[in-house]
Amino acid sequence: MANHLSHANLMGLPTELFDDICAKISQSAIVRLGRTCKELNARIQGPLYYHAMVISYKKLSLLQRSLTEAACHDGRGGVISKNIRDLKVFVDTNENSGNWSTAVVLGRMFQSLARYCPRINIKLSLINATCQGQPIGAFGTEVFPRITHLILNTAEDQTSTASNPSTQRAAVVNNSRTAYAHMGPVRKRCGPNKEFWTGLFNGDSFPDLQEIEIIHGETRTWYSHDEPKFGSSDLKGLGRITRLVVSRAPELNDKILMSALSLAMSLKKLELKKIEGLSYNAISKLLQFALPNLTHFTLHVKYGDSSARDVERSLRHVDTLEAGPHEDVHHLCPLIREYGKNIQHLDIFLPYICREVFLTAAERKKLSEAGVNISIGNRYGDIGTELLDKTSIVKILTDYRKALSHAKFQQAVKENIKEASTTGKTKAHNLAEYEEDQKKYSRARSIQQERWTRILRTCNKLCRPYETFEELVLLAGLEEPGITWKLGHETLDVAAICQPPTVAREGKYDELMPINARSLTESANIDEVRERRRGYELD
Repeated sequence: MANHLSHANLMGLPTELFDDICAKISQSAIVRLGRTCKELNARIQGPLYYHAMVISYKKLSLLQRSLTEAACHDGRGGVISKNIRDLKVFVDTNENSGNWSTAVVLGRMFQSLARYCPRINIKLSLINATCQGQPIGAFGTEVFPRITHLILNTAEDQTSTASNPSTQRAAVVNNSRTAYAHMGPVRKRCGPNKEFWTGLFNGDSFPDLQEIEIIHGETRTWYSHDEPKFGSSDLKGLGRITRLVVSRAPELNDKILMSALSLAMSLKKLELKKIEGLSYNAISKLLQFALPNLTHFTLHVKYGDSSARDVERSLRHVDTLEAGPHEDVHHLCPLIREYGKNIQHLDIFLPYICREVFLTAAERKKLSEAGVNISIGNRYGDIGTELLDKTSIVKILTDYRKALSHAKFQQAVKENIKEASTTGKTKAHNLAEYEEDQKKYSRARSIQQERWTRILRTCNKLCRPYETFEELVLLAGLEEPGITWKLGHETLDVAAICQPPTVAREGKYDELMPINARSLTESANIDEVRERRRGYELD
């Protein structure tokens, strides 16, 4: 036994164990290990390239050269090289004055990588790109295989060049300065256009794309009177997309969103942040159509959005006890409550929020019939001179919801028995009750294991005058047990975190909200937020 152990070394380990060890150490440590001897240097070549990352076009070229030098023919006549499984590529389109960041060159580069490593998964991040310049404007003319995750981080209103196919070829064959010299610099303005979306989602340019993030910089926006019209195959690639993030992109508007909704059947995670071209009309349809099928949904609307302001004004003429919906008033709060019940992670940041995220019309009537006054705040949502009757609110809503839950349970049991009878089977009442109870327990386990979260914040005030943020915190504490609620009011600089049935933890907005929820990123800037807070204090 001791004799065997004395001869144990890394070279004697099975490949699976050796690869498992390499997976637990850093890339630099693997490189240092390979420098110890020729045998280990040969053995680390696999683990070293399993998860690779390149941070420039130059290093991407060097990687391709390494794959070419190590390439060999397999038994079926194909060509194989390093066994790269995951590759992260970061390309700055301003590198080398943009001469090499064309769609033609990048397309050929990734086609070569896919040929050498047919099972590779590529995550491509384009930095300082322009929506109508190279390479984004020419995506539709090339093929980028094995790219499963694409991040487009566009620069702020940069000067770019034209991107038609003929000038692309000229930029590859000739010096790009010569190719574009007669055209001069072109100042591009972003807006809704067909080419931008078809280049990404035509299904041919990115045949393996599953996740995409479009992070747009601040830019001047134009809106053409000619709305983009899509053919039946222009957006077929959307059917494979599982995660979509769009931030600030002027290319997205109501009509494009409506055209894409019915095609994104595999979509599970959707993030829409501060998009000027989306109105509450389109967002309300999105909530009804997509929210029941999503697991993660993020919606951020910027302060001062005209569509949000119109809805807030319209709500002044709507009775708070009416059930709705109202055709002319696209109120998002009740839609979030109704269609977001089964979503795992919900992040809402709106200029206006209200109690209808938590209360149905029937529950509001119950409180009104009991004589409980819940309209006691000022126009910002702060508490007034009258105190909120928390005890009465909790008792009335708890009793009502308990009775409603029991009635729904009995109805579900009856439907369970009826469904069994349609197939010619008989089912005892107690067995049907047991099955319905198991559904409830299964949901409770999912909530706990998946850590369901609801983030609800406003950057201005509540939807209606005299509603209070304190009431929202109280109502969040009466929601389904296990779900974590994070509420925030940016103008009042207050926030609360609660996980029913525990007591809420309240504090300052900037203290309780995570870094990605701070005013600096979600509002225009921190100075504007501070100005709004000073205005509230003066009132």
